[in-house]
Amino acid sequence: MSTDRLQQLEAMYAENPKELFVLYALALEHVKLGNEEQSLEYFENVLSVSRSYLPVFYQYAVFLHDKDIQKAIMLCHEGIMLASKQNKSKTKVELLSLLAYLSDNN
Repeated sequence: MSTDRLQQLEAMYAENPKELFVLYALALEHVKLGNEEQSLEYFENVLSVSRSYLPVFYQYAVFLHDKDIQKAIMLCHEGIMLASKQNKSKTKVELLSLLAYLSDNN
């Protein structure tokens, strides 16, 4: 992905380092660039700021599937519970599907 986008996100992060969308976008951008350590850091930052940012659970679990499958499974479980609380049935179904895949490959 474009380094311009990364620079824009980093500038937004500098202005507000607790903005969940920016942290999440930085994590995804680093995934695209193959920067695993930075991806991990930003995913963890999202969760440390708020454990109610639902989009992070699926993407973080996908990121971890071949690195730490137990943590990926735990993220799916937590995301499923959160999706139920937030009445986000589509996200819940996606997380259930990912959980089944991860469980089959564990």
